[in-house]
Amino acid sequence: MAEVKIATAAHGSEYKDEAANRLAIIFRDDPVITYMLSSLSPPARAAYITQYFHTLTKAAVLSGGIFQQAADWSCIAIWLPPNCRIDGTSTVLRAGFIPCILKLGLGGAKRMLFDFQAQADALKKRYLKDRGVTRFYYLFFIGTDEKARGQGLASKVIRAWQAKARAEGLPIWLEATTEGSKRVYERCGFGFCEEIVMGRGTHDGTGERRRGGDGVRMWGMVWWPERGEKGEGGEVETMNGS
Repeated sequence: MAEVKIATAAHGSEYKDEAANRLAIIFRDDPVITYMLSSLSPPARAAYITQYFHTLTKAAVLSGGIFQQAADWSCIAIWLPPNCRIDGTSTVLRAGFIPCILKLGLGGAKRMLFDFQAQADALKKRYLKDRGVTRFYYLFFIGTDEKARGQGLASKVIRAWQAKARAEGLPIWLEATTEGSKRVYERCGFGFCEEIVMGRGTHDGTGERRRGGDGVRMWGMVWWPERGEKGEGGEVETMNGS
């Protein structure tokens, strides 16, 4: 695989605005993001999604998130170090989640805090903490610009971070939000843990409101430093993010 220049902002503040603007475009059709913002009409959602990502990236900065961009912002990743969370009371207040919740209403708060966060935390507890693993990296977001997909950029960013995590003896946790991203993670050596379904009966697989819908699927996955990697090259990447 050809070498790709990866730039890192250890504290993220100088990258957060550019990352938010670009991730809002990359994730505009992501099922989980659509589900989170489904209180809004499609036009209102399109107008709000950039502000939503500015809230998320600010929360990542306040939580010690490490931002990366590769190939001149064609791929963007945000990593949370061990023991860092974005849902602490101080972070929630300072990042602007309260206006976000007011914008999305009680339904939006439920989707963010209970449907997603509570279920994701339960998975991490079952597959990491209950097994004695308290320190791990969390891949908060990774996304590739539509024009740059198929080049394996996200895989290269992930594998570079895996080298760091392996040297520290730390696993990496993530939630895949599309079948395509799940396949990419599997080729990078991540193992599937368990599936989460959000909004069954109220939303369809795209995250849109639909009575009787099958819900939005998401997959908890973990990479272990002692187990190596799979699929060192040749993959075609169609993912938008984690």
